[in-house]
Amino acid sequence: MERSFQMIRALMGADQLGDLLEASGVVQTAYYGHLHGLHPTFTHGGVTYVNPAVGVNKKRMNEWQRPTFMEQWAWRTKIVDLDKKV
Repeated sequence: MERSFQMIRALMGADQLGDLLEASGVVQTAYYGHLHGLHPTFTHGGVTYVNPAVGVNKKRMNEWQRPTFMEQWAWRTKIVDLDKKV
């Protein structure tokens, strides 16, 4: 299994949670966070995993692509229409 996916599953709580999401047949998208860096959206086991984390902006590490927190936050924000029928 790919290392970054193993880290993502760990942050979701347990491998079993990822297995449960993917086996449910109901979950289409899972949002997760707290991985440093910007990670592209990907699909695994029929579930699309999205990391909308802002990242950090410190002297030793700057993950931002925008000059201010608000601009970075707006750029990373994902709007989900929960009423949309898929």
